Amino acid sequence: MALVLVGMLGVPASAAAKPEKEAFLYFEMPSGMESIPLAGLPDLTGLTLVLTDNAGFTKRFLLPDQSDLLHYAFSDSDGTGSMDVTTSYGVDNAGIVAHYETKNEDYIATNKLTIIPFDTSFMWTGPSQFTSELTQGQAQKVTISQKHKAQGFVFTTTEYGWYSFNITGDTTSHPYIVVRRHNVHDESQIVHSLDFNCSYAHSVSLQLDANETVYVAAATLGGYYTGSYNITAAPAVLSLPKETIKARYHGIVPWSEILANTTYEPRDLKIALSSGGSNPLTGEGWNAEKRGEYPVTILAPTETGEEASFNVNVEYDVLQWLCVILLGGFIWLQWTPFKA
Repeated sequence: MALVLVGMLGVPASAAAKPEKEAFLYFEMPSGMESIPLAGLPDLTGLTLVLTDNAGFTKRFLLPDQSDLLHYAFSDSDGTGSMDVTTSYGVDNAGIVAHYETKNEDYIATNKLTIIPFDTSFMWTGPSQFTSELTQGQAQKVTISQKHKAQGFVFTTTEYGWYSFNITGDTTSHPYIVVRRHNVHDESQIVHSLDFNCSYAHSVSLQLDANETVYVAAATLGGYYTGSYNITAAPAVLSLPKETIKARYHGIVPWSEILANTTYEPRDLKIALSSGGSNPLTGEGWNAEKRGEYPVTILAPTETGEEASFNVNVEYDVLQWLCVILLGGFIWLQWTPFKA
């Protein structure tokens, strides 16, 4: 395992009930991986978080298998802790906040993690790479057998409109796709890539002309993983659940559930407001802000004129009803936080 030292954990100056000790934070990485890639979020998948003071205290925690890791809670026989990551798209560093607490000591630290931009250069090399054709509506299997390898495809539209390039099948290999228009070798061309800031995104969608050819590069996140998955190219679809969704008041219905059959990117969609306006989809789900049974409308990009609705039935759960009946909860329930 290659060790990459990230930095020293700074101890807050504020007083604490337990003594705080200076420690170091670094990640143990798989063999052949020398730095952490950034693809909207730093890719910490499969790494081991190590906390140590180089004086007898050392803790190792294997990070979970998810590429959108922003928060991780951990524990062992000695104590509990958590790690939080903060970053913004396009920034080449991330803030790391680590906390570990035992019965007698409290380790708290913040630091910046230096990461490298997600390198897509290997995805666009070689003219022979883009010879396989994507057929509209037909799944194309992508197999990545070596790290830092990519497969290239060519797709030609049949008519003007919005198209989606959708990842399907096995996604455990951390699949990644990028679409480039006009000239595959022109690095000045804008690329349209999967949105790693959104954990429920599974497609790239964009508006294309009739008989337009685009190039699709398929790889795995950061080029550090192998595996296989499927991609499809077809007109973008806005498809919402037909059955009524039940939710508790101030509950959150995951967008991943609502948009499971939709192939527009979430960032291309908006939620209609009762006032007549609209807001982009935010957070990880739809917030049940009012009780009752009613439709919720999702809008596709304006030029399509496309929209669809799903029905919800929002009611108090048992505890909320008890609060309303016994404690006059109807007065303050509107101020309770939203939670899944």
